[in-house]
Amino acid sequence: MSLIVRKTEPIPCTATNIMLDWLTGDIHIEPGDSDHIVLTQLADRKFPEKKLFQFQQAGKEMLSIVDGRKSFVNIGFNLRKTILKIQLPGRQFHSISIRHVGGQVTAQQLHTKKLHYSTTSGQARLSGYMEELILHATGSHVTGHELEIGKLELRAISSKIKLAGQFSSLNLIATGSNVTIPSSTAPAQINSISTGASVTVALPENDGFTLQFQKRSGRLHSDFPLIQKEDTCTYINGVRTYHAEVRGGSFTLRKS
Repeated sequence: MSLIVRKTEPIPCTATNIMLDWLTGDIHIEPGDSDHIVLTQLADRKFPEKKLFQFQQAGKEMLSIVDGRKSFVNIGFNLRKTILKIQLPGRQFHSISIRHVGGQVTAQQLHTKKLHYSTTSGQARLSGYMEELILHATGSHVTGHELEIGKLELRAISSKIKLAGQFSSLNLIATGSNVTIPSSTAPAQINSISTGASVTVALPENDGFTLQFQKRSGRLHSDFPLIQKEDTCTYINGVRTYHAEVRGGSFTLRKS
């Protein structure tokens, strides 16, 4: 059954903080061409109107968007296919928070100080500018391109993650996951703790770093020639501070 527009809502608000709590289904977040935040939900004709999205404004700064199905307990019926589209005005947001189960999130050309994204059994494609990205992924596949991120906080469990762009600081905790971070600049700081996981950070030639490497089991790979003394590995002048702890699996520094 084809999907049609079931509900659309242009919201003339000045909110700089957005919270989205969505049950399942696809989410598209993209730049809009107006000063309003525009919400649109697509579903089939049999999708109950009372289960379409709901929103609430708290003061001038907070907009909360909730999946209307969350109020009902008939899970099987709640999982009918639906798509939520969010068009954002061309201004910087203070924070965007997304909690999502299943389906796919496409968030393109974001411009926010903080993005907090939590996904379970989902897929996501991200791009844009964020001073801080907090990403929690469980059983998910998340990709990013043309990202400009100050600080990345990643928690990945049984997930596949590939985020490409410019990063200043990386804090990575991965369990049973495959994590790849191609960075166009050498991050000032890297902290990685992996358990049964493969973590790869690709960075360009740079003027040096110091890597503290600890392992219970696992491997360290580096395209950069390292001078190693016990748990400390140095490249050129060692100006940047990197730390990696491997509990099975591998940590790789790839030269891009």
